[in-house]
Amino acid sequence: MGQSQGKSKKASSSSANKYAHDIAYLESHTDLSKFQLEKIFARYSKNKKLTQKEFLQEFKKTFPNVVDPNPIAQRVFQACDQDHDGTISFREFVFACSIFTNAPREEKMKRIFDVLDQDQSGSLSCQEVIKCVKQTYDILGQLNMDYNRKGIEVFRVMDQDGDMKVSKEEFLNACLKDEELCGLLQKSVGEEMFTQPN
Repeated sequence: MGQSQGKSKKASSSSANKYAHDIAYLESHTDLSKFQLEKIFARYSKNKKLTQKEFLQEFKKTFPNVVDPNPIAQRVFQACDQDHDGTISFREFVFACSIFTNAPREEKMKRIFDVLDQDQSGSLSCQEVIKCVKQTYDILGQLNMDYNRKGIEVFRVMDQDGDMKVSKEEFLNACLKDEELCGLLQKSVGEEMFTQPN
């Protein structure tokens, strides 16, 4: 019995040390304050790691009106799961929160480009841009609009050299010049899931 209590205390102490270490590390490597990190942890600590299934459930709670949340949530999950172990750790989750809250716009848009680049080719096809626009209006609950036309318009704005693909540089140039486009694309990856920890 005494040994069992000793082990329990050691485990609790180890867990507290890891938490303190994570908070200190994240405070120095992100733009989030200790208060913000603790607020995120209070939400996150119910599950020490998020599986893809749990992430999808959280995504559905955040965006209850999304018709088909799976494709968006899967891509965002993969972008957050930096060590590719099939889960999102607290540290990985906080880095995502940091990017979507305090990171410079260019850094945010780089991450969004990586999420949208489904085939990891280093460029976006017209189809990928149309899909992104459709998902954005799905998140906004506005699927009665002509997302094909809007997607083609967005693609033409981005494809500055007319080679029928959008490079990361073209994507960033278009987003940094157009605040409305930038806001639209941020919604396409469900940023509210990270910017509204409660």
